[in-house]
Amino acid sequence: SGLTRLQEQFPVVECRNYNSLDREVSALVDDFAIGYDLTMHLIGTGKTRVAFSHLHEGIRNLPHSKERYRGYLAALGERHLEPAAEYNLDQAGAEDVMLKDAGEKWDALIFPEPIAQIGDFQQALIAAGHDIPNHVAIASLGDGLYAQAAGVSAMRQPLEAIARGSLFLLDSLMNERLSVKESMQLRFKPALMVRDSTKNDSHMQRH
Repeated sequence: SGLTRLQEQFPVVECRNYNSLDREVSALVDDFAIGYDLTMHLIGTGKTRVAFSHLHEGIRNLPHSKERYRGYLAALGERHLEPAAEYNLDQAGAEDVMLKDAGEKWDALIFPEPIAQIGDFQQALIAAGHDIPNHVAIASLGDGLYAQAAGVSAMRQPLEAIARGSLFLLDSLMNERLSVKESMQLRFKPALMVRDSTKNDSHMQRH
């Protein structure tokens, strides 16, 4: 890749949020764990019909999105569960369909990122008579102000650890303790931020 060629000439470390098989030096978050850990958390609160929503195809086909989705499927498979439903947030009326399916097709819904409408969707669920999180739960694969403001559980990337790891790799390249003849990746674990949108009675009993 272009980055590989650049790294052969200069000490360059990439900070990114997806996995690569290219011969590169990079620090990244474990995206598989983002999907896996969040899905396992939802299952652990008693939810057995976990649905997944996607952004547009361009983002859905990026390596980090594929890894998160693969983690979601792996968690379901370990518990002998099937995906409850899948939604494309770019399609017109997608939120109306998700709202209609709540409690019927799904009892937990994963958003791909903390998108602006996540709070509005949560309020629409409440207005429709759904008990959050005991009846239905929502969560996000990415943390941010929208998820925090709405009290939505989310996966937080370890940005400080990635920054420290990147500096370590850069120093190693500059001092020739590391070369790019082989891939070198530091992969960091994301953190689950449990908030009101998934913190039901069964979760509280176990913790």
